[in-house]
Amino acid sequence: MYFNPAILRRLIDETGLSRPQVAEAIGMSLATIDSCLSGRQSLPSLKTLSALADFFAVSIDFLIGRCDEGQVEKIFADYPRYFMELRRAPYEAYLNGRVAFSDKGLIGEAPWPYNLLNVVFPNSQVINTISEEHEADIVEAIMTLPERQSEFILAYFRDGKRLDKIGKPANISGERVRQVISRGTSALRRPPQADYLLYGKRLAEHGSGVKLLEISLAARQRELELVKKKLDENYSRIVEAQEYLYDYGVEAMRMAKAITDTLEVLPPRQGAKVIDTKSIKLAELGLSMRTYNALMRLGCNTLGDIMVIAEEGSLTKIRNLGTVSAREVLARIESLTGKSFFGKGDNPPR
Repeated sequence: MYFNPAILRRLIDETGLSRPQVAEAIGMSLATIDSCLSGRQSLPSLKTLSALADFFAVSIDFLIGRCDEGQVEKIFADYPRYFMELRRAPYEAYLNGRVAFSDKGLIGEAPWPYNLLNVVFPNSQVINTISEEHEADIVEAIMTLPERQSEFILAYFRDGKRLDKIGKPANISGERVRQVISRGTSALRRPPQADYLLYGKRLAEHGSGVKLLEISLAARQRELELVKKKLDENYSRIVEAQEYLYDYGVEAMRMAKAITDTLEVLPPRQGAKVIDTKSIKLAELGLSMRTYNALMRLGCNTLGDIMVIAEEGSLTKIRNLGTVSAREVLARIESLTGKSFFGKGDNPPR
């Protein structure tokens, strides 16, 4: 078992990376990469092999020559695309914001063109798989920008060059290059370039209906959020009312029990009698004939009927029932029931 430097050299060439970029991406020194490429090490350390295999999305067996020639050629047949498609873990790390837009090549953190899309649209989830046609539309959108902006954007995001390297031929600083790129990415956020980047040219040109639907759905979502907010507020009020009614009911029950307990210990009122006034006929009251006849003409047949009139204080208003007869009736009621209606309303006093 031995390390095949030709495999590593070809991997670097196929991806279009430089040796310093590879060293930076896997977190090792340039001397380590050069040592692997020179063949001075018959077998690099397991840490180095694992880092290289993870970065280039191949197996350690592939690096050390334990694959047949047909399998090697099959992997290299379309390796640049293969490399970009399998670099998902770094891409997810970039989406989660762990890699900043700075003076550092983004190859190795997010593959082209995802790195560009996530800088242009930092708050949106970009398409997971971009076709060759879509990628060509992205380049076409970039080429509509001023020449320097499009040149710098492609060099930085697609070719993975550092800012200072990009500015060196034009004799400008890396900070100046960053400013040019920032202006270009800002311009790409405006339509139609933004639509080309997100959807591709074909969908962008025929996607007005989709956009209107998205606007409608967003408006409906806002309406639903307002309805939910009102429902939450009303629910809170209902809960508060229920709690108040519960507390009020508990207090009312407590007061009712206290009143009941008090009544149970009170002595009965002296002279009070409990009788069925409706069952005592008028003839049984022993009233004088004059009084009896006056009450009969009025339609009073029982003690209960007379008590209704006495309660209203209207005995003296009965025809042919004078003050003396009224006192007779009130005295009889009091003697039988213990209730006194003397002086109530127009009733005569004692």
